[in-house]
Amino acid sequence: MLVMHKHQLKILNKLLYRDEGRFSDLKDTALSSEHFTYHLSQLVDKGFVVKVGNLYQLTDKGKDFVGKLDEITLEEEKGPKVSVLIFVRKRTNGGSYEYLMSKRMKRPYLGKIGGITGKVRFGETFYEAAARELLEETGLKAGLKLCHVYHKVRKNRKGTPLQDSIFLIFLGESPEGELCLSKEAELLWIEKKDLFTRDDLFDDLKGKWKLTGNEKTMKIVEDVGSAEGF
Repeated sequence: MLVMHKHQLKILNKLLYRDEGRFSDLKDTALSSEHFTYHLSQLVDKGFVVKVGNLYQLTDKGKDFVGKLDEITLEEEKGPKVSVLIFVRKRTNGGSYEYLMSKRMKRPYLGKIGGITGKVRFGETFYEAAARELLEETGLKAGLKLCHVYHKVRKNRKGTPLQDSIFLIFLGESPEGELCLSKEAELLWIEKKDLFTRDDLFDDLKGKWKLTGNEKTMKIVEDVGSAEGF
């Protein structure tokens, strides 16, 4: 989260309600001209504001930033993290399925086993994010199907949210390539019959895994609970 000086936030907030403004329109009467000029110049240098003649305007970067601010507190509002979650499977010689699982080697949830996950980048489609994360995290490519949307909220004992994540759940089939090594996770092929006998799984793994079923209608599932293993 970007930390910005309160006087610079006030300038951005004034430009939020107009197409452009003069120095005198934007100036805080509590500041000296020299002090105000410094903060205005900082916004120009950072790319949030552009000067056109004698007028100042928000850049696209500035518009994006002010759109995230609480209009009363002028603080950047924190929203849910949007991620993809991919369950990759392949047939064994016996005809059953093996699933590619990821065991976390870092916090939070150190040691927990789940699917392949990664954040959706700004400007990416969900399918682009899933294909990129799968390749980056595993070295594999696969046929991908978007199955369902899963909203996970986890709170501590006091009820304070610790995790707020929206997962786009994908099923990946017919994987191709060679598994890569990662310092962040250990990759494991685990047969379906063995998967849910383990005691090191994410607490909600079974529920998310079931969302890769064959339902034709996409579901939106919200799961609010306590943080276990965070």
